[in-house]
Amino acid sequence: MIIYGAGDSGYLLVKELLQNRKYGLSPVGWIDDDETKQNMFLYGFKIYGGEEQLVSACEKAKATVVLISTKEIDESKERMLSEKLALNNIQVGRFNVNLYYK
Repeated sequence: MIIYGAGDSGYLLVKELLQNRKYGLSPVGWIDDDETKQNMFLYGFKIYGGEEQLVSACEKAKATVVLISTKEIDESKERMLSEKLALNNIQVGRFNVNLYYK
């Protein structure tokens, strides 16, 4: 599984996945559109380039799932990514952090 978005939400997601195996997802890398983060490592996983490298990064990392952790990707872009990745049998999901206070 590759996480799209190596920011704060992605950090929370990878931390949860590594601490809680009940989800059955193991991170293998990151995708981020920010060129200053690309080719670095976060939590021991490589940060690949942005959207243009998404399919090749999934192939390199043998990822069959992409979880979007950034709010920078809106619904229309998510649909486009889902269609593009479906051609390669890669599923897309979204991680949301919601805080409720009463």
